[in-house]
Amino acid sequence: ATPTAAANPSTTLTSFKTPQVVTDTNTQDVTLGATHVTTTAPTFTAGTTYPSLGLELDFGNSVNFNAILGGETVDITDRSVTGKVTLDLTAAQEVSLMASVEAGTLSSVGLLHGTVANQKAGLWMPSVQFINPTKSELNGKRMISFDMRVLPLTGNDEVRLITSFA
Repeated sequence: ATPTAAANPSTTLTSFKTPQVVTDTNTQDVTLGATHVTTTAPTFTAGTTYPSLGLELDFGNSVNFNAILGGETVDITDRSVTGKVTLDLTAAQEVSLMASVEAGTLSSVGLLHGTVANQKAGLWMPSVQFINPTKSELNGKRMISFDMRVLPLTGNDEVRLITSFA
């Protein structure tokens, strides 16, 4: 066939929602020791909120590509979720969290983003062990970082991403 010039098809983007930028106004503090409410939009009850620099997660996947004649595969053979959180703590909060680290206490960790109904997202980890506390400085403010071992409760439930998009 002979090529011909044609106009690009028109696109309809009316359903597209502009995401909110991750800022202090749009993202809540990190919540430790809360419960995830599963019957509503992303919500946590109880627990304690802490100002933070956010969360870092590494899913620790072992991904293997197998180039086999007759059928290539990509196998995920392992997962070990780890992370890091840097918190702005009072002296009393620091003492309490350091005691939890020394005791090997498990806690839940949650982070909610979004202020617009039906456009919120939450990250929930129901069983986290804090390890390797590290003190640092940010613009003259003392911060404390903790490495996190994110553990499953039953099966593969160590991390949940909860959304409420309409």
